[in-house]
Amino acid sequence: MKDFLCPQCGAGLKFTTAYAVSTVCEFCNSLVVRHDLNLELLGKEAILQDDLNPLQVGTRGVFKKTGFSIKGGVRLNHHEGFWQEWFLELDSPTRDSRYAWLAQAQGEYQFLFEPVELPRQSASEFQVGATVAVPSEVEKLLGKWSSSLVKNADAFKAIDIRTAQMTHFLGQLPWAPDKNRQRTVAELSSTDDAKMTIEFGSDKTLLYYGQVLDFEDFKFQNLKEVKGW
Repeated sequence: MKDFLCPQCGAGLKFTTAYAVSTVCEFCNSLVVRHDLNLELLGKEAILQDDLNPLQVGTRGVFKKTGFSIKGGVRLNHHEGFWQEWFLELDSPTRDSRYAWLAQAQGEYQFLFEPVELPRQSASEFQVGATVAVPSEVEKLLGKWSSSLVKNADAFKAIDIRTAQMTHFLGQLPWAPDKNRQRTVAELSSTDDAKMTIEFGSDKTLLYYGQVLDFEDFKFQNLKEVKGW
């Protein structure tokens, strides 16, 4: 892929995945967005203080025999703490999922495929503890993973609904970072560790689907060295 120069410090910038439209310069921490062959400088990104997290940009892993590498990440803060989402490039993209995400919170690791876009819904339609049925048309959109991850479309329950603020960005991402953007999400869980996350937007709703696995199941490589880990 084409190399670029950081518009702030002149250092080399590389977009190593076709799905990335933004990156953080590793030399001056500037946020940069790609518009075809032009770059837009969004400002300075705050340095993320060490949080004893072994995952980092460049870490590799495996989900159900599909390899992936971490290309970037975002931290989201809410009134009870924060969680981290890592942008993954798949070694073998499919028609149904060109890339994926790894959500990391309170020791839990959720592998989530590229989201399915749905008509706009309101978060007020969901209540914690309520059972959520997955529409049949959504099951079709989930592609080849639906048979293993959505065994019972009526088995999902809303276990958490919250609003979070994006505060830190790392590496490459598939959209332009916006620290003014808040995300209201509903987390749905089933009895077989299948997971769904519904993100409520102003003009559309995004459905992320995947599965919770233990840290060791991902067979991570190139982890950050953390004392005591």
